[in-house]
Amino acid sequence: MKKRMMAVILLLTLVLSLVPGVDARADEIEPVLNETKITLETGNKFRLTVGGATGKFGWTSSDPEVAKVTKYGKVIAVSEGKATITAAVNDKKLKCKVKVVDVKYVTIMAVGDNLFHQRMIDQGLQSGGSFDYSRIYAELKDTIEAADVRIINQETILTSDRSLWAGYPNFGTPLEVGDAVVGAGFNVITTATNHSYDKGTAGMKSTVKYWKKQAKKGVLMTGMYDSQEAYDTITVGEYNGIRIAFLNYTYSLNGRSLDSSNSYMVKLLNENLIKKEIAEAKKQADVVIVLPHWGTEYLLEADSGQKALAQKMADWGADIIIGTHPHVLEPMVTLTSKDGRKVPCYYSLGNFTANMPNKNCHLEGMAELKLKMAGGKVEIVSYKLTPLVNHISRGDSEWIVYRLEDYTEELAKNHLGNNSAYNCNITVESMWKLYTQITGFKKEDLN
Repeated sequence: MKKRMMAVILLLTLVLSLVPGVDARADEIEPVLNETKITLETGNKFRLTVGGATGKFGWTSSDPEVAKVTKYGKVIAVSEGKATITAAVNDKKLKCKVKVVDVKYVTIMAVGDNLFHQRMIDQGLQSGGSFDYSRIYAELKDTIEAADVRIINQETILTSDRSLWAGYPNFGTPLEVGDAVVGAGFNVITTATNHSYDKGTAGMKSTVKYWKKQAKKGVLMTGMYDSQEAYDTITVGEYNGIRIAFLNYTYSLNGRSLDSSNSYMVKLLNENLIKKEIAEAKKQADVVIVLPHWGTEYLLEADSGQKALAQKMADWGADIIIGTHPHVLEPMVTLTSKDGRKVPCYYSLGNFTANMPNKNCHLEGMAELKLKMAGGKVEIVSYKLTPLVNHISRGDSEWIVYRLEDYTEELAKNHLGNNSAYNCNITVESMWKLYTQITGFKKEDLN
């Protein structure tokens, strides 16, 4: 049987060889690379393969300082530039053009109002007579330090003059609060608030002086100034090669007014000023973050003024908008600017720490964003709103901020808001329900 089959095959081969235009030999396959042009980010790798040929091939790079290649065809992006990878296959040379783009990332986190009432000031007193407020920030210290840009709104002025220390309605806060803020890792401080002028020019000067001293630790302060020159200077920081401008304004000074001799001390929410400064910031920075102190207190949604101004700021060139003041969390939305950019807008992050037992003031937010620079162009690759809880102990003696996902029912039971005088019904479930009610997001959306 086998002999008969072999004979048939030989006969067919002979017949085909006699047919004009038919070659009994199998066509040879030309060797090819799986890619002839690729773009890689620095540090990334890509495997080139040869199809239509077997065996070992010789691989070389025209510029190993831009892109290296291993003996097995794995391309490694080293630094920004262009290179050509060549595979020597028998007597052929197959080429792939490689463009390497230098990529840098910057992470941003921001929280709301650092608002100190009298009870909080008093409870910072230590047995030796010093003041320490670091425990308030301890649970979030690792999260804060993990970001490159760490923003907090310092709602109240800072001073060493104890006669000026006070809570509502005219706030004055110990310098040690600033020490705790810096110790927690915050490096961008916004100070233009409705309480900026609570202690007059003396309080403002003391605040600016304190934050200027923190500059040697890499801390930037914006919103409050000690000269016209400083007022006219855009606050810009550089993080991993990405330059970010921080513009901070407040809607009012609680009915007070600065006179012409000191009008430079704080920036007010003036549309002409904002538009002008965004335009100037665009020339100096890759990203412009506008940080308005605005809105309606205790309102769980943005008011019409916030919405209108936010859209204007996006149209004027703002890349990110992060608001404070209402003492409660408000939604995060994505605005579309007139030039088509997607602009994350956090209308209000609520309080960060405060002694306000109002039902909705205990839920607050943390803005978290990630920037990417590739080929000189910066984009926002991700952004989200993470819920936090301002925990106040039932004895009204301890304040600690937690991520809501880390908050426990045991802690909730011991919240001041659950005292009979307030009856806020603080539970983990109620906090998640409020977060969903305000933002439309659910717990599972955070993953």
